[in-house]
Formats: sequence, structure tokens, C-alpha cells
Amino acid sequence: MSLKRIFFKDSLLYGATSYLSVLAGIILTPIYTRFFSKEEYGIMDLVNTWNTFMLLLIPLGLTTAMVRLYYDYSENTQLKRTNLGTLLFALMVSSLLFVLVSWLLNDFLRSSYYSEETSQLLINLSYGIVVFNVITGYFQSLNRVEFNLKHYLTIQVIPFFILVILGYYLSISLNYRISGFFYAGFASSLTGLILALILGHRQIYFSFDFKALRGALKYSVPLLIVLVFLKFTSIVDRIIITHLMDLQSVGEFSIVTRISSLFQLAISSFAVAWIPYAMSVIHHGKRNSIYADAFRYYLTGFSLVALLITLFSKEIIIFFAPDYLNVEALVYFMLPTTLIGGLAHFMGLGIIVSKKSSYFIISALISFVINVSVSYILALYLGLYGIVIGSFVAILSWVLIEYRISHHLAGIVYQVRYILFSLLGLGFLSVLTFLFNQLEISWMTSIPIKFLFLLLTALFAWRSRMVRRAVAQLLRRKP
Repeated sequence: MSLKRIFFKDSLLYGATSYLSVLAGIILTPIYTRFFSKEEYGIMDLVNTWNTFMLLLIPLGLTTAMVRLYYDYSENTQLKRTNLGTLLFALMVSSLLFVLVSWLLNDFLRSSYYSEETSQLLINLSYGIVVFNVITGYFQSLNRVEFNLKHYLTIQVIPFFILVILGYYLSISLNYRISGFFYAGFASSLTGLILALILGHRQIYFSFDFKALRGALKYSVPLLIVLVFLKFTSIVDRIIITHLMDLQSVGEFSIVTRISSLFQLAISSFAVAWIPYAMSVIHHGKRNSIYADAFRYYLTGFSLVALLITLFSKEIIIFFAPDYLNVEALVYFMLPTTLIGGLAHFMGLGIIVSKKSSYFIISALISFVINVSVSYILALYLGLYGIVIGSFVAILSWVLIEYRISHHLAGIVYQVRYILFSLLGLGFLSVLTFLFNQLEISWMTSIPIKFLFLLLTALFAWRSRMVRRAVAQLLRRKP
């Protein structure tokens, strides 16, 4: 398998289909923003953000650890059955505990996180959505590490169509409004679980070994703590916005994150294909060189994608949510944040390779403190701008700290100066785009001008020796 395949094939197949639920939200956004109020959209965002956080917390990091640890026991049938059976049992117990604890803390969550306008029905439907997806994640992680593309796609694609079609029918046609979206999400996730059980029945093992669980948790718990720190900031951001601002601001922030999710979808698609490949070359003689090449390819390619989205940000907002044009400038901050966040798939490789996952806690803790403190202080004076600036500062500090640790543990070296070049380029383009969008110019004139600018930028980039060398190496390299 080559880097060429990772970037051009597996990223599109494994990666893109891994985030079809995100894609479904993107597809439905232009419809929902024209049909729902900003307050309703804010409620949807609160529930979805909490569900996303729980989907990270409940698996205890075990499905993430599987991608790294699977190769340690995959050749031994009995050892494989013991470890996978233990993992599945742990996920089931954790899911049951989630439902129980959520029920006991229901009143507290409604008063401290959810708006009083949030229906209990939406919260109850979320229990099923989360649990179904947690168990399905076990089978999908196995399909990833075993490169079982057929089963992986089936489990992803069919629920996707159910979510999109049923979500529109219930929310719009039957006028269930936001409740219809969560009904569709419940049906979609249940279908995904049923398909996973049918297609992966041979991977269902009934066993439990405390030693195996302890070994997996020793690796996964630090990863879990990291995910909690990093993703809990999204919960804190909503709490800050809800208490310092209002539900309408939550809805506006949701649109900003939704548009940036277009970019995040592309990056996450690459990551799903890249991480198993990066693990498979751990013992390769040119491992660090492969990682460094992939880093350059990522930064070059995705900087151009960020440039494209930045240039047409206003048009994208008009398409997705014409009533939300006031968030245009916020998008310019979110795109660099997303680009830098994707570098974590490279900067932390030294920690993963050395199996010293506890080091992740250092960068995650510092990033969390920076995010919460900077976001809160700036939000008092800058509103939503304070939130997005705080996220950018936190993410940048996170990846740079991880790079220092990875370099110390595994000797991995990246050309960090390329990050500065990318940020300066995106920042300059954002200013030009924002000023250009303030001009009274028709679409028939502005869009051709932007395409011309994009063409000239691509030609200028092609003259860069770094870009030409990266493309040439990517097309021919097969490590």
C-alpha cells in the first residue's frame, strides 16, 4: 500500500463514508436553516454536541486503541477472541452505565447545559442514538484494521440514506420540526447496528479477561482523557455562549462549525485511512521519512482546500444559511483552526509509536486550560469572536506541544515553518476576501473574478519547488 493510495483512494472510500452522518447534516442544513428558527437550530446543536461528546466518552477509548493494539494479537486466534470479546463486553457495560447515569442526572443536565426549551423527547432519543453507535463502532473499527471495505461501506451508506430521506420527510413533510431529525437519527443508528451485527456476527466473541481489559485500558485511558479534554471544550463553548449570550448565538455558532465541517470532513476522511497505514509502517526502515512526506502532502493539499473554502465562504453561507451572513468573518477563523487541528494526526505519532499515550495528557490539559480561559475572557468583550479565537490558540498550542514530545520520543522531524507559511497565506487571503465581499458586485461578476484569482494562485503555487516536489513524490512513491 502506498501514500498515493492513502491520499487518493482510501481517503475517499474509508474516510468519506466514516463521516456520512456529518455529510447528512451538511446536506440537510440548507433546508433546516430555511425552515427552523435560529433558536431551534441552537437546540439541535446543543443536543448533537452532547451526543458527540458521549460517543467519545462511552467507549473508554477502547475502539481507538484497537487500531493500534490489534496487530499485537491478530495472529493468535485464541488471543484475538479473548481481547475482542473483552472489548465488546466492556462497551456494552459502559453503554448501560451511560443510560443509567444520564437518567439519574437528567435534571442537572437540563438546568446546567440544556436550554429549558429543550424537549425531554430529544434527550431520550439521544440515548438510543448514542448506544447504537457505540456498539456499531466496535464492528467498524474491526472493518478498518482488517481493511474490510465492503462491510464498512454497507454499514455506513445505508443508514446515511435513511437519515437524509427520513430526516427530511419527518421534519419538513410531516412538520415534526427538530423532533423529526432525531427520530430519523434513532432509526438510522438502529439500522446501522443491525447491519453491523448481521455482517460482523463472526466477530462476536463471548469472553472476558480482566488482564486483557487492563492492558487495553492502560493504553486507551490516556487517549480517553485527551479526548475528554479536547472535546469537552465544545461543551464549555456552548455553556459560555448560552450563559453570556443566547440560543440565537448558539445557532449562529452552529452554522460556523457546520461550514467548517465541510473542511473537517475532508481532513477526517484522510485521517481514517492514514492512521491504520501509519501504524502498519511502524517497523519500516524509512518510517520517519514516510511520516514527514505525508505531513508535507497534507499541509500542501489541505491548505489549498482551505483557500478554496475561504474564497467562496460568502457564497457557501448564502447557499447553506442565507439568514446567517453575519457569521462570515467567524468562518475565516475556524478554517485555520481546523487545518491546524488535523496536524494532530502527525504530531502525535511519536507518542503512539512509543505506546506512551500518557504524554497526550500533557498537551490536552494545557490546550483545555488555554481554550476555556481565553475563550471566556475574550467572549466577554468580543462575543463569538472570542470563542473562535480561543479555539485557534488552544489547537495551535496542542499540536506544537505534541510535536515536541513526539520528536523527543521517536525522533520524528517535520518542517514546522510550513505551518507558518500556510497560516500567513490563509490570513492574507481572508482579509482580501472579506474586503472584496463588501463591494457592491453582482454574483455574475464576483464569482468569475474569484475563479480567476484561484487560477492565478494555483499557477503561482505550482511554481513553488515545494509543491511540485510534493506532487511528484506522491505520484510515484510506494514505500
